[in-house]
Amino acid sequence: MCQYFLHCVSVFYRSDADPDVLAKYVMALVKKDKPVTELIATCEDQLDIFLQESNIHFVFFVLIYLPW
Repeated sequence: MCQYFLHCVSVFYRSDADPDVLAKYVMALVKKDKPVTELIATCEDQLDIFLQESNIHFVFFVLIYLPW
């Protein structure tokens, strides 16, 4: 799963920062035991600072991979 998140980060995150660190942060966010709607809101809120205008698309790509 981390490889998938790393791929998503590399597609959507344009920065000099380490994409591996952000991928691990995303993994920590989605491992929370929350309803899907709350998880989406949390991810959008927490990742907005990193992804800005790509945030909504990134959250969509990340969350469609997860088994619900």
